[in-house]
Amino acid sequence: DNLYLGIWGSGVDFADATTEIDIYGGITGEENGISWDLGIIWYLYPGSDSANNYDFAEGYVAFGYDFGPYALSTGLSFSPEYFGDSGDAIYWSAGVDVPLTEGFAIGFHVGHQSIDNNTAFGVPDYLDWSITVSKEFEGLGFSLAYIDTDLEDSECADACDTKVVGTISR
Repeated sequence: DNLYLGIWGSGVDFADATTEIDIYGGITGEENGISWDLGIIWYLYPGSDSANNYDFAEGYVAFGYDFGPYALSTGLSFSPEYFGDSGDAIYWSAGVDVPLTEGFAIGFHVGHQSIDNNTAFGVPDYLDWSITVSKEFEGLGFSLAYIDTDLEDSECADACDTKVVGTISR
């Protein structure tokens, strides 16, 4: 079993917040070929008005199994008081990753977000999906993802537009 801790940051475009910082930790392991991950994430929005209650915590559990020509994964996240005082939130996900030639891989993801108070959150419950192509090179990870939801523009303005996201990681 392996313990982990980390921090991640990004820019956001909220009325009174421009930064998101996520602090996370958990434990991972593998039993009988099944990998597992159990952890918690604290989402922080420094500088935002505390009355907006943007900050929240979320616990998660994930499982995976590598069949060789492909790997399957599934996960479940829960927050007892989600972003902006929107109540309980549950997110489930499933994925398939397939290695390709020359060190490339393709991944498929689907997930569903449900939130107690959709009005406070600002959008209805939704389904999301993505297709990602990735490659490791010289110790770096490169990926390009196509990401979309089943939300209509009228339900969330620009926030749910189809996105293409490139990532370089180490």
